[in-house]
Amino acid sequence: MPSPPEHKQLKDYGIIKLRTFKPTNRLGFKYLKGKHQPTGKQVFIKLDPSSGQIAAREATLLKILNDHPYRVHFPLLVAHKPRGRNAFVATEFIPGTTLKVFLTKQAPLTAAQTNSILEQLVRILDVLHKKRIIHRDIRPQNLMVSLAGGKPLLLLIDFAFAVALKPNPLPELPFLLARPQLLRRLGGSYRAAADFWDDAYSIQKIAQLIAPDYRRKYPLVGQALDKAMGRLTFPYSPT
Repeated sequence: MPSPPEHKQLKDYGIIKLRTFKPTNRLGFKYLKGKHQPTGKQVFIKLDPSSGQIAAREATLLKILNDHPYRVHFPLLVAHKPRGRNAFVATEFIPGTTLKVFLTKQAPLTAAQTNSILEQLVRILDVLHKKRIIHRDIRPQNLMVSLAGGKPLLLLIDFAFAVALKPNPLPELPFLLARPQLLRRLGGSYRAAADFWDDAYSIQKIAQLIAPDYRRKYPLVGQALDKAMGRLTFPYSPT
C-alpha cells in the first residue's frame, strides 16, 4: 500500500518510521509518531488542517519557550513546516502520561510529589507570564508527566490555540475566528470566565485538584498563584 502524501513529505524533513499515534480529531488534526533521522529523536507530529496557521503559531511559541532556562517544562521543537498543505509541527516525544492519568494512577501522592508538581506549575506559569504568552487551554489533559529522569517532570503541551501580547503580539488566528463555538468552549471548566482567559486561574484550579488545601500546606505556592491572578489575560472577542 502506498504511503499517504503527508508521510512522503515528512520524510523530506528527515522523519521516518511513521505510524498513527491517535485518531484524527473533529477539527481535522492528524497525530503521528516517528523518528527524526538527523537527531535520532522520537518525535510527536501534529498535521495541521489550517494550511499552516496552527503549525506556524505553535512553532513560533515553542521557539520562544525553548530559549528559556525552564525550557524542560515545554516540548522541544524538532522540525516544522509552517505553510501550505500538510503543514506540521514535530516535537520531541514525551515518554509519560497526562497529569489527569497520573493523578488517578499515583493517588495518593506523597507530600514530596505534591510539592514538586505544585512548584513546577508555578514555574510554568511564571515563564508564560514573562514571555507574555497566554495558553488558554491549561488543564490536566494538556500537562504531561514524564518519569524519564526518575522524578515527575511536568510539561505543558499543545500551544495550537495560544496567543501572545505585546511587545511580540500573536493575535487570534483566522482559523479560530471562523469557529466561534470552539472559542466559546476553549479552556472548558478551567477557564476563568466566559469573556476572558487567565492561565493563572487555570493553574489555581489544577492546584486545588492536586491538593485542595494547598494554600495552607504550601503557602509559598498559594501566594505565588494568588499574586499571578489577573496579571495576564486575553479577552474573548469572536468578531
